[in-house]
Amino acid sequence: LLLLSWLGVFIYNKASSFISAAPTYLTTFKDIFGDINARFSDLMTELPPSIASAIETMPDTILKKLTDVLTAVLSSSATIIAKDAPNLLITIIITVVASCYIAKDYDVIMAFLHKHVSSKVNRVISEIKKIFLESVFKLLKSYMLLMLITFAELSVGFAIIGVKNPVSVAAIVAFVDILPVLGTGAVVIPWAIISLISGNVWRAVGLAIIYIVVVVVRNFLEPKVI
Repeated sequence: LLLLSWLGVFIYNKASSFISAAPTYLTTFKDIFGDINARFSDLMTELPPSIASAIETMPDTILKKLTDVLTAVLSSSATIIAKDAPNLLITIIITVVASCYIAKDYDVIMAFLHKHVSSKVNRVISEIKKIFLESVFKLLKSYMLLMLITFAELSVGFAIIGVKNPVSVAAIVAFVDILPVLGTGAVVIPWAIISLISGNVWRAVGLAIIYIVVVVVRNFLEPKVI
């Protein structure tokens, strides 16, 4: 419970910090797109005026759409968190209390169930329970090991390339990495692209190397561990 509580507070604090810093991120994106717009303007001087005008206004249009979508998502997320937090807290409290009462009467409840089920069915259910719990535990332990390895790699890599708060950032990326479909690339690849566009070539190269190392190690270890 202490570990889960700490993890919940950690995630909440990071999410709150991200939402609070959203205007800064939007300003950064605006500066990046402004730089791209300036470079496009230099390249478009030789095109016909109508085509050049359409291309020059494209980054501003994209930026406006991106800003509107991001603002709407952040506003919706903040509203959902504020609205559902009390219900979530009450649900957790009720679940913990109910689980304690069920655990207290576990033997009584199981004796009642066994009494009304045949011995053959009881044996099958017990075997299924044993196999299921062992398999789930091993699977969770395996993925936790992979996540810790990824976290260590990212922490070292981010520290080397000079990322602020490398351990915290690595923890967030490692958590995203363990989620289905997403993975480390969902964070590192866009980050590298933005760094490259903004002129921070060494940061982009460093992120690319970190991503390659993480993917290679993950593809090598996952079949063996899982």
